[in-house]
Amino acid sequence: MTIHKAVQSLVIAGLLYSKRGAGTFVRQDAILMLHQDNNRIDALGTSTHAGSGHKVTSKILLFQVRFATSEEQKELFIHEGDAVYEIKRVRYIDNQVYSFEHTIMPVAVAKLDLDILQHSIYEYLQHECSLTISGAHRIVSAVKPTAEDIDALQIEPTDPVLQFRQVAYLNTGQPFEFSISHFPYQQGKVVADVVLNND
Repeated sequence: MTIHKAVQSLVIAGLLYSKRGAGTFVRQDAILMLHQDNNRIDALGTSTHAGSGHKVTSKILLFQVRFATSEEQKELFIHEGDAVYEIKRVRYIDNQVYSFEHTIMPVAVAKLDLDILQHSIYEYLQHECSLTISGAHRIVSAVKPTAEDIDALQIEPTDPVLQFRQVAYLNTGQPFEFSISHFPYQQGKVVADVVLNND
């Protein structure tokens, strides 16, 4: 990894900030950021969020190939008749329920199987398929749990869930994943920095 990429990674992690014409600086609250509890949900997926020292596992509820719906075609920039993977899985961190994910991915992106789904799909795409993930567009909202949520997340019917509706992109600009993930409210925390451009 180059120094430039390392600095970019620290900026993305929220530990550094850049000011045009002045340079890059360490945030005064960087230590606080490093020690935030495990309820922080990372943009790059469960395994990235968990970090080293934590066990991430999956329970696969559904894995099938089918044709994309009209909504999925629109979100993923694909066409009628294109095949997609449909994946539903419960993710655990240190044997504790973390999330219930419903993921749609074009078959053309990569070949998936049940063994891959037990681990991080993002890591597989980047390390085994040599794809570069550039980011995601995410909408966060609080919703009432569905019957699937209650069963998968082991929650009560009155418990709210945090919903992440996301389209993730490769560095080519091509969407490769459309997902809706639900988190128990105990796991739900969104950390956001608001930066005003006062230059």
